[in-house]
Amino acid sequence: MAGRWSRERVLGLAPDASSVPAGEKLARPGPWSGAGVHDDVLWGLCAGSGPTPYQTLVHLDGPAYRCSCPSRKHP
Repeated sequence: MAGRWSRERVLGLAPDASSVPAGEKLARPGPWSGAGVHDDVLWGLCAGSGPTPYQTLVHLDGPAYRCSCPSRKHP
């Protein structure tokens, strides 16, 4: 797996300024379960506003992202 990403690198992926505080709320263990990693792929389930956790997947080589959340903003 690639080395640990800096906070600045992660924040640089935010689609707009309002996404930063929302993303920071998710950058803690609380809402996450079922997390895993293999090579450069990360995945997990994130508790959100829906009744079931959202499925998330990040491929660090792109980086590329995918989630089952209703948000139109990505990452």
